[in-house]
Amino acid sequence: MEETAGKTQLKEYFLNTPNLLTISRILLIPIFIILYLEPTSNRSLAAAVVFAFAAITDWLDGYLARTRGQVTKLGKLLDPIADKLLTITGLVLLVGHQKVAIWIVILLISREVAITGLRAIAASSGTIIQADFLGKQKMLFLTGAIMLLILDYNSIGTALIWMALFFSLFSGIQYFIKFWKKIVL
Repeated sequence: MEETAGKTQLKEYFLNTPNLLTISRILLIPIFIILYLEPTSNRSLAAAVVFAFAAITDWLDGYLARTRGQVTKLGKLLDPIADKLLTITGLVLLVGHQKVAIWIVILLISREVAITGLRAIAASSGTIIQADFLGKQKMLFLTGAIMLLILDYNSIGTALIWMALFFSLFSGIQYFIKFWKKIVL
């Protein structure tokens, strides 16, 4: 009886709604890729809808996890990975369609890798470095830029990419400062 109850609790812990939303975001990435590999107006629209839905799950899974008390270690691990996989996929596809300069994408991806590394080092010493306002703004601008560029709203999408790059670099500097103060000093 205890073993069954333990399995049920474990299943509820891992397979709660927020975690399932995060997993669905990861599973939507191949669909997004297939739709946008050879874009037509209909396929671009469908790709943008899939991307938008996946991006909305990022907000929704966090909201549900916090309000329902369903924050899990699995969710803390998978959520940022899902976010990065989705945005990096979008950026790489946009480079392939010559909608974003590769150097911008390299800077954006480099920042993500560096911050992920800093957060992992901090976490290994018991310190959590949370996403801050600038990091969330970066994600908002980046998501909007990717969707608009997919839909060929190039001037607005390019402006948002520049904003995302600004917030990305500025928030990256803030992460390094937080890391230095919490871990090194």
